[in-house]
Amino acid sequence: MNKLGGNSNGIKISRWPNFPSIDSVLSPSSKYGVVTSQLYRFSRRTFSSKNFRHSALILVEKMIRFEYCSKTIIKKIKGFEKHWLPHLGRWKQQLRLILKGVGMIQKKIYSEKLMVDTMKKELKENYE
Repeated sequence: MNKLGGNSNGIKISRWPNFPSIDSVLSPSSKYGVVTSQLYRFSRRTFSSKNFRHSALILVEKMIRFEYCSKTIIKKIKGFEKHWLPHLGRWKQQLRLILKGVGMIQKKIYSEKLMVDTMKKELKENYE
């Protein structure tokens, strides 16, 4: 299928990482620098703070799922203030909403991992 919303081997293209693997030989500053560069790109392609937050949180969720450190991601998000454009509203308000979203993502991923671990444990006990 095509690049615009299509898929490849049954995986939606939007779920593919658009950042380097956490295991790559790149330096941590290069790996986590993606957060700043993508936020910069998002801020210039939209005129809506809601769309900016939505894009930022999709990126954050993907990075956390691919085992990036959420604390480092948050640090990079907080450092984005110097690049903030006024047409998107007040930075502090947007930061608060983004961090709230990050917290919800962290809880969601943690509960999913907990559920998977519980299921694995039950399966292991049933086959022993």
